[in-house]
Amino acid sequence: MGTCSICGEMVCSECFRTVFNQVICDGHADLEDESAWELVGLYTSEGSLAERRYYLEEQAITSINVETDDETFELYVSEDEKEDAYAALVSSSEETLYCPVCQIQYAREMQECPLCGAQGQE
Repeated sequence: MGTCSICGEMVCSECFRTVFNQVICDGHADLEDESAWELVGLYTSEGSLAERRYYLEEQAITSINVETDDETFELYVSEDEKEDAYAALVSSSEETLYCPVCQIQYAREMQECPLCGAQGQE
């Protein structure tokens, strides 16, 4: 079937699951429910997203990414790791802004929080 979007393990056609239309392995079956995920980042480039996912992985925080129809990239973490992920992301980059209301990180060129419209913090 491909590889797990969370851990990169190979997934067969008999044991695969999906979340946000992304393939995940049986080992992440507890995260199959999309409501178990929280949005923590919105980015305009796949490179920025990859850097943030790598950084979260170093912090032992599980994440998954979703490309949207408007060519932005959303970064999700499990709901029980959202606060840790947000704190880690705030300290990880000068190229982004942060919304203290929604607790998400987003691309600087967006200029305001794409969810609530609040002015971002550096």
